[in-house]
Formats: sequence, C-alpha cells, structure tokens
Amino acid sequence: MTLSLSILLAVLAFRPQQQVDMRVLVEQALDAPLELTLENATLPELFDAIQKASGVRVVMDPRLFGLLPYGADTRVGKAEIRNTPLRGGLAAIFDGLGMTFVVNDRHDVEIIPKPALARLGRPATWPELENLSRLARLAPGRKDEDLQALRPLVQFRVRDSDPWSQLADVLRQCGAGPGDAVLDIACDRLGWTWFPGGDAIVVVSKQEQISRQLETGINVALRSRPLMEIVRAVGDSCGVAIDIDPAAFQGLPSDVRQSFTLTVEGFSAREALDAVAAQTGLTYIITAEGVTFYSASAVQPAGAAAPADPVIGLIAIELGGQTLHVLIRASDVPPESRALIEAARTRAVESLLRAVEAAERK
Repeated sequence: MTLSLSILLAVLAFRPQQQVDMRVLVEQALDAPLELTLENATLPELFDAIQKASGVRVVMDPRLFGLLPYGADTRVGKAEIRNTPLRGGLAAIFDGLGMTFVVNDRHDVEIIPKPALARLGRPATWPELENLSRLARLAPGRKDEDLQALRPLVQFRVRDSDPWSQLADVLRQCGAGPGDAVLDIACDRLGWTWFPGGDAIVVVSKQEQISRQLETGINVALRSRPLMEIVRAVGDSCGVAIDIDPAAFQGLPSDVRQSFTLTVEGFSAREALDAVAAQTGLTYIITAEGVTFYSASAVQPAGAAAPADPVIGLIAIELGGQTLHVLIRASDVPPESRALIEAARTRAVESLLRAVEAAERK
C-alpha cells in the first residue's frame, strides 16, 4: 500500500498540538513502498509522475541543466519502481545517470549531480553517463575482479611513475562501496580527483581539475554588491572555492570592497575572474584548494599556478546601444606599452586613494 505525503499531512491535521516536522514526513514518504513505471519520459514528466504517486515534490538542481546531454529535456529510457521504497527507487533511476538526491531546506526531494558529474563542467555525453553507470555498479574496493575491470577505463594525467599501483592499493584499503564513491575517496587521499571523459575515467591533480572548472560558462549579474559576495558567486557558479587574501582585500579602496559590479553571461568563470583582476589590480592564483586573489606584489605561495597570460586592462566599447567590456592581456601589447599602462594604472590608483582619503576627512 502506498502512503503518500498528502495522506500523512491529513492525518497530522487532527493533531494540531503537535509540531509537524516536514522533514520527517518527507523521510517517511521516501521509505513508503511505491509502484511506478514510466518510459521515455523527460525529467519534468518523471518528477511530476513521482509527485502524483507519492505526494513528494521532486525538483532539479539548476546545475543539471548544463551537465546533462539535453538539460531538462533529457529522457529516461525506463523508470520503474516496483513495490519498493521510493528512496531505493530514486537511487536505482538516477545513480546510473550520475545523479543522486537530497531533502533540501524547502523539504523538496532535490535531484543533484554526483561529484564526478559536477566536476565535468559541461553537458555529459551518453557514453560518459554509461561509464558513470558502469562504475557505480563495480565494487573495486572489495572485489579484485571489479578492480581489474576498472583498470582499462582509467586514464592518468598525474605526475607519478606508477599511478595505477598507488590507486589500486588505496582502493583496496577503502573496502566496500559503489565504485564511484570509493574512487572519490581513494583519489582524495592521493591528492587527485577524477571525471568522466569520453570512454575513459580521467584522473587528474586537484589543481588541474580546478583549472578545468574555471572554464565553465557562467551567468552572474550583480550590481553594487560587496566584492567578496561577487567573487564567491563566481565560485558557486563553477564549483570552486574562491577567496581574497585579507591583506589584499583591506588594501583596496573601501568603495571597491563595498560596491562592485560584475555582469557576465555565457563567459567562463576564468574570464570573470580576469575581469575582477583587471578592475581591482589584484592577481589570482590556483591551488589544489581553490582560487585566491592576492595583491600583485605578494609572494606567490608554493605550488600555486598564476595566470599564464595575465589581464592588464579592461576597456569599455559602446556597441549598438550596449557596453561591451574587452579584457586586455599582457600578450596583446608590446613590452614598452605594458610599462606605460602599469605606470598609468599606478597613478590612477594613487589618485583614487587620495580622493577616498579626502572624502573620509570631510
């Protein structure tokens, strides 16, 4: 017998003195058995069918629009839940597509990307989703035959003489668990990470993965907002931790710290960071932990990767009634012009600081 969330709510309506915990109701509905069969349905059609059958509202993490082959129009060949708890049915349907689910703060069941799919940073191909599905069915930490089945799938892009031996040893130590989850743990212990790439499982350093994620196309439109809020919004959009060194942040004029504008649509996260760097005079570095902005004169931490071709300017061009912002990189101008630009920028910053100090004295 299927127990829907709406029935649970109706029952509790007769007990007004007791506080209703919506999360508990949703968890109970997830544990209730369900019958559902749907073929060749889009994700919204599938979510609607689940809600009608169980009373549980199912929603889609917005990140999935840019990670699935056809976004929300991606179709599930066959979704079948046969008198089993909804929780297990959802896992069976979505595990093979690189997705999982959580109960969010609004008490919806939210379908979210698994870490490997989120790290891809672009729409997955069907072969890549099939690889994720195959990996999830393996148990390389517990079964030697599954470990050997994994070996031909893995492509290493790390600087080690025998990376497979290292990975295999750590996988065995991890023990039981789905292949994708165990591979996440093993790679993390080795300072690596991985993503589906074509017909392979590609293992890279964490620093390289962060560089990859910075190529993700993002949409950010924030006007007159704190600078820290803006850089973290860029980070949230591409799944990378982005911060500003406290000393560099305090060295910026107060109006820059407190009221900054960034509008990017369809540009990469890296280009958004370049725009921030051009407007603030800061530079950023990439490490295994994320991205940090520093003052241009700061010492670069060991193991950090600075932009190979840094942005040295930003110009605004009026085009068709709109303003187009164009980044100027060091390679765009000859060395003697770079020196002139740097001198002009220094004078402009000094003038701005004097103006701010004068305003604060009034």
